[in-house]
Amino acid sequence: MNTVWRYSYSFFHGTETGSLWRVMSEKNIKPALSDVDAVGFYCRVAVSDNDWDIKHAVHRVMTSGKWATPAIIGGTVEITSQHMNSGGGSEAQGLCRLRGVVHMRRDKKWIVRSDLTQINCLIIPLMRKAPVSAIDARGNRSIGSNFNQLLAGRV
Repeated sequence: MNTVWRYSYSFFHGTETGSLWRVMSEKNIKPALSDVDAVGFYCRVAVSDNDWDIKHAVHRVMTSGKWATPAIIGGTVEITSQHMNSGGGSEAQGLCRLRGVVHMRRDKKWIVRSDLTQINCLIIPLMRKAPVSAIDARGNRSIGSNFNQLLAGRV
């Protein structure tokens, strides 16, 4: 029996340089290792594919202090029924397992099931509010200094 994909969402996930290479080589965004029963990853979602919704979702990733990262991975997820709303936590991961896409009402984040996604783009923002030296979440100074040199046109 053929599955009918009725709902399509665009997602945008901020990542640091160490995870970026893993995501690009595996062509998949995996849930955080700290979440034992997790099936989905946190991101921002554009519910429709109009320009305003997409720009707004990307802007939310770029301006989030927690996700002040040097790269944003974008893609699509298609599911058979509309997304669900959740309060968060393990309830959201459980609903994600069933529906594929969950919107967390409390903090406005989304959870998207990893195995249903298709990565379509990589966005490298040129301007951020966070200092360039603090870009790598792992504290790797060489990546930050290389990034500074890249922005200055020296690499």
